[in-house]
Amino acid sequence: MLRHGLLMCMMLLVFPQVASAGVPRDVDAGSATAKSGVPTTVRYFWNCTRAMPGLSGAAEHGSMTVKSSTGNHCGRPDQPVLELVYTSQPGFKGDDRATYYWTRYPYSLRIRVQ
Repeated sequence: MLRHGLLMCMMLLVFPQVASAGVPRDVDAGSATAKSGVPTTVRYFWNCTRAMPGLSGAAEHGSMTVKSSTGNHCGRPDQPVLELVYTSQPGFKGDDRATYYWTRYPYSLRIRVQ
């Protein structure tokens, strides 16, 4: 038992990130602007080297949907792209907060709805 504890202490000294391992906190993904009730693409996602990971999201005063499209990325005019589309509740104006999940991790996005 003492040996195991000593080994863990040594690992934390050499690899301090082990102490903070676990569920990551939301990453601040910045902000976007949208018009009330109008579907607005707030982020684009693509991956040049492998299959696209899952994408999903939710907002406090609206909805988030995922739309598949293509774009000129990675040297290909037809590169698969995922669009994260935000639509506010009808008549809502002000600041909304959305969370989306890309590659399993949560990202926070502030949306100014006009």
